Amino acid sequence: MTHRDELLSIQARVDAQQRELDEAKSEIALLRAAHAQKTREAEVLRRELDEHRGGVRAAHEKSDATKLDAAEHDVEGLRWSMRLGASIMAGVALVGSMMLAVGASRGACHGGARAYAATSTAVTPLVRDGHVVATHGPEVVATGEQCTVERMPVEGGGFDCRVEVRCGGETLYGTTFDTGYVRCGGREVVRDADVTARDGDPAMTMDLARGRVIVEERVGLGTQRVEIALDPIVD
Repeated sequence: MTHRDELLSIQARVDAQQRELDEAKSEIALLRAAHAQKTREAEVLRRELDEHRGGVRAAHEKSDATKLDAAEHDVEGLRWSMRLGASIMAGVALVGSMMLAVGASRGACHGGARAYAATSTAVTPLVRDGHVVATHGPEVVATGEQCTVERMPVEGGGFDCRVEVRCGGETLYGTTFDTGYVRCGGREVVRDADVTARDGDPAMTMDLARGRVIVEERVGLGTQRVEIALDPIVD
């Protein structure tokens, strides 16, 4: 295979992975829309149930002669409760089925989320503590905030590890199950050069040799940057 053929083959694989990523993003958007719709329907049913319960209380306060009517309202209220429960359960079932579909799609592209069937033998799990030493642009976390950097071995879609960067209660990198994937390959310096607009998550550089992690994001015409110093490893 010539260098040109090899480059064309690599480009074709990259294009295929990009299409799969776009399809997964569309599925996630549908999932969010379905969840929002079910939430609205449940809220409407809750309001109607509250109105019926109010009617029952008013009926009890009128007189003993209206007890039969109040009982009928109780039955109606029970029916609304059953409808509410059924609607919520239907929403849960719909969300669950769509999550399974999205998980299957992600599995085709990246080999799954956290729970990969196989993991890379070239990457060892790693958890390092640290703290923010510098920020630039719109502040997400403050200087001095405690951080945790976690590297997990994975296998699939051309990636061999997934990285999460968390500082001060905020996840800066690897915010969702289908982001944070990079190629580590046993290297001490790992880079994800693309910002969210390009690949769905910020740019990230993890330099274990220098004990530094940098997360960068494009914000408008400017750049948001957080630099983390990793704590020394204590034997």
